[in-house]
Amino acid sequence: RKRTAPTHVPAEQTVNVDDEEEEVQSLAELEMERWNSMDATEKEILSKSNAGSAYLRTGQLEDALACFDVAQDLSKNTRYEWHRGLCLYYLDRLPEARDDFIENAERFEKRFSEPATEERLFAVAAARRLGAAEPEAISEYRESRPALRAAADLFAGTQEAAATLKQLCGVDDASDKLRRRLFAHFYAGLFHEARGDDDRARAHVALAWRSAAASPDDDFASA
Repeated sequence: RKRTAPTHVPAEQTVNVDDEEEEVQSLAELEMERWNSMDATEKEILSKSNAGSAYLRTGQLEDALACFDVAQDLSKNTRYEWHRGLCLYYLDRLPEARDDFIENAERFEKRFSEPATEERLFAVAAARRLGAAEPEAISEYRESRPALRAAADLFAGTQEAAATLKQLCGVDDASDKLRRRLFAHFYAGLFHEARGDDDRARAHVALAWRSAAASPDDDFASA
């Protein structure tokens, strides 16, 4: 059913509202088609993954990890599921987290030929906190997102990266469609946490959450 536009909305904007609604309906139909095409095991994997994500959003790390573990076991440890690594990392199970991030980075890059920068940075952070050998922070695939590229350079030891990341931390949220400020603060926080500077880490993460709150529909805000 199409939405009735208020009288003050221009006609061309009414069309846009209808287009958006039709797009949502199309996505819902595609999701249903995908679900109907799955066998019982695939449906159980997706259900457990979705449940794990829901637990993770509310900070229930143990419950989230249990769901992700079932999904991975059912997939014979072939599923891309980087949220499992987040659970392990924040539960301080760092050796497992490092290995999980590395495995998921490899899966992602092999499948999509794009950089798995988030996984790589968390893998390096876990290794650094362990005092262990560190994996490569920078992928062979070019990272196009400015904050993630600067963060990867920072973890890799590039001196200019700190200044670039600091500049991105000052971007105005209102005009920041790429969420550069949010991710710059978040990964600066991860960098300082990996170095053992908990105060600076907490300050950056707090600013990241403040930036996320400015856009409640943002994926980061719901994670």
